[in-house]
Amino acid sequence: MHIFALRATIHRKMHSLLPFASYRYDPFEASTSTIEKPPIEPLLDQITLDDEAGLYIYQTVQTTQTGEHKRMRGVVGILELTGSGAASLESSQSQTLPNSLPAEGWPEVTLLPHENTTSAYRSDRIPSKRPKNPVWLLDKTQAISQLISISEGDLVSRVTDSTGVHHRIWLLRQPALLREFQETARSLTLIVADGHHRLRAASSPDAPAGSRRLMCMITPSFEEGPTLATWARSYRPSEPRPDFEAELRSRFGLTLAADTNEARTLSADRPLIRIGKNLYVSNSIFSKIASDPELTDAELFESEIPFPFEPTRFHSDEDFFGLNAPNHTKDETFELLPRPIGIETVISRSISRRLLPAKTTRFYPKALPGLLLGEDIN
Repeated sequence: MHIFALRATIHRKMHSLLPFASYRYDPFEASTSTIEKPPIEPLLDQITLDDEAGLYIYQTVQTTQTGEHKRMRGVVGILELTGSGAASLESSQSQTLPNSLPAEGWPEVTLLPHENTTSAYRSDRIPSKRPKNPVWLLDKTQAISQLISISEGDLVSRVTDSTGVHHRIWLLRQPALLREFQETARSLTLIVADGHHRLRAASSPDAPAGSRRLMCMITPSFEEGPTLATWARSYRPSEPRPDFEAELRSRFGLTLAADTNEARTLSADRPLIRIGKNLYVSNSIFSKIASDPELTDAELFESEIPFPFEPTRFHSDEDFFGLNAPNHTKDETFELLPRPIGIETVISRSISRRLLPAKTTRFYPKALPGLLLGEDIN
């Protein structure tokens, strides 16, 4: 059982959505790799700069593994933080928070996190020259989606990325429509999907003045909203344990998966565990279940590990299957691939102020950083 020393300091935080004139890598001039991972210093001969400020409609279309065509559309603008600060949550264990926080100690805020940040959080996350994806916010109402559906703009960019996702961007310039987007966004309570660290850094009391302006993308959290996957989690026993594999196999009733394809199929129904080069599926039921259907596999698994452990790193579910098994020498490690949770759970946990463990979710497809780089070249 973990004991937490929790300190919560909450200030009211407001936000505004501002138009801007973006610069971006021209798909006809720049390579796909440059658009996906733009260099720190802009390659000016490959840059297109809009001559008038506006908001941008960003659309992605992808074909899922089941052959379904999925579309997502969001609005991109400059997020300006105008409050005195943001939620500051500190725990004696940087990787995990308790399942619940007292609701009376958390006044209404307009940008809500849904998961804890890792110990990698640093106050120097902002400012940074390196181009980043926009901070990604979810609208749990239909307000933004309805506005996008009636908007007509100029198509300014289209590109297909290296994974086959089609990206398109339209620029909106009509003053009345821009004002409606701004007024709607200001009235919404938005869920932070991606960019928790940057928002924490930008809203800290000692953040530079310019860092309170970040590019953001607001998308719906339903139907044509994002796809949600999970992150694999690596662990290491706090002290050497020569029998830790036997302990885990016994505790969770682990059965060896015959091959990677079988493991992929089983992962939809049950969490997977990698020990050394072997992939296992658990046949047992966590003993801590029952009362809360929203408890994640990671929370349940960590509470049931039969020895002290340390979280070591995170990686995507795709990388979990593609990675070579680590070389085990002095420090034995093992990995968990939880089942993906639903977006409904993300929204529910967020609005009830019950943060998920760090790196529980992975939202995609993300906006390509080279298609919307910022407010100005300098």
